[in-house]
Amino acid sequence: IQTLWPLYIASLGASPSQVGLVLGAAGVMRLVALVPGGALADRFASKRFIAAGQAAMAIAFLGYAIVRTWWQLIPAELPFALGAATYPSILTKIAAISSDAADRTRRFTMINTIGPAVGLLLAPIAGGFIASQLSVRSVFIFAAILTVASTAMFANLSRDAEPHASEVTVSYWTTLHQPVILVWCLLEMIAIFSLTLGMALIPNYLHNFQGISDGVIGSFAALSAAGSIAIGLVVSRIPFFRHSLNGIGLALAAAAAAFILIIVGNELFTFIVAYVLLGGFFATWTLFESALGGVAARRYHARAYAIAEILSGVGNAVAPVLAGFLFEVDPRAPVIAGLFVTMLLILGLIIVTRLKLLSRMSGAHKAF
Repeated sequence: IQTLWPLYIASLGASPSQVGLVLGAAGVMRLVALVPGGALADRFASKRFIAAGQAAMAIAFLGYAIVRTWWQLIPAELPFALGAATYPSILTKIAAISSDAADRTRRFTMINTIGPAVGLLLAPIAGGFIASQLSVRSVFIFAAILTVASTAMFANLSRDAEPHASEVTVSYWTTLHQPVILVWCLLEMIAIFSLTLGMALIPNYLHNFQGISDGVIGSFAALSAAGSIAIGLVVSRIPFFRHSLNGIGLALAAAAAAFILIIVGNELFTFIVAYVLLGGFFATWTLFESALGGVAARRYHARAYAIAEILSGVGNAVAPVLAGFLFEVDPRAPVIAGLFVTMLLILGLIIVTRLKLLSRMSGAHKAF
């Protein structure tokens, strides 16, 4: 549904600003839902909690299919936001079943980068075919059916390594007082902010100033998915990049190279390569999640992941707004700004690695 979602909102009578309102409302509801999501992840068996979240998303998809005007989508988004609140539980589950840092990186990469990227390769084609043969509403019904299937799969996960509530109850306040967790969450927020800032209006730039059609730009999403798969395979198979900071450096460097190509490029092939390298965005997010599982003690995982998602969500929401203002100054300005912040972050991570600052704060240098 992702590529068709803004078009569907508009088809229900929404103006461009109203489309933005619907998209923004979904982001706000997700951020609010994540707060109790981190606490609930400590209190319920993860597979049941995750399955309940998937069921809520299926209800949301059905709601999208039956509404008749754009504003009705906003209350229909609520169950989707509640489903998204289970994401910290998913991350906690992956961290819990990992045997060591290298295994954790491999699992996060396979589950949160390569798996979704394969879906992003196939889904736009399937969604477009269903919409053309039936209707856009039918796409949401098929999405609901697939989500019900995922609900059944999550409900039947093995109980092995099922995370339980920690013996020592922790709060968000206590978690934020762990310096290494706070610093790592802030670094993740900066990374997502910088990459989103650079990426947000690239399609507008390519369409308005490079003359590339919307159809071609739409197909570029598959290129980024392919890039995510490639980076994920490199990280999961080459021991050097299983070191969390090395893997993050690779993903950020790929995105930075993409920004450079967008800034200086004038030919279609250049932009194709750039979009493949933009797969570093998804890989970066996943690798930060993997590393957080190493620097945070297990009893803090659920709330640490919720904090990371909330802060990253803020960065992901603020960046497009700033990009819009910069775009008015110069169409390349958001990309240049994104490149600048990304390079500063890479430099900062190099300094952190050299001085072993995170290791000193956590007392767990082997996590890296």
